[in-house]
Amino acid sequence: MDDEEQKLKGVEEEEFHEVMIANSDTFEGICLRHKVKAQTLRRLNHLSSNSIHSLKTLRLPGQPIQEDPEVLLKRQRLALLDEFMHESKEGDMEAQYYLENNSWKIEFALAEWKNDDEAASKTC
Repeated sequence: MDDEEQKLKGVEEEEFHEVMIANSDTFEGICLRHKVKAQTLRRLNHLSSNSIHSLKTLRLPGQPIQEDPEVLLKRQRLALLDEFMHESKEGDMEAQYYLENNSWKIEFALAEWKNDDEAASKTC
């Protein structure tokens, strides 16, 4: 059984893991990085095309590939920055400020931003 057949077997048995998607990620890049065929990735995520930019996570077959912890942390933070910027319509510097100020917890960062935004709109 080759690697792809093994991964398909994992899909059939619903063995999968999820990865966060950053705005800089591409469908093809994820396929290459995780060594999964496009057809398998589309089927596991119920995609009709290679468009992933409306998603926050993707399911991948099998167990996660062990990434360098620094690279993994950087990818996770990029995804959080993307999410904050999407939700708040703020730029990357503001997103980084609020996320760092809130230990990279997106819900707290957004709550602080909303409070600041409301306070600023009342003073204007």
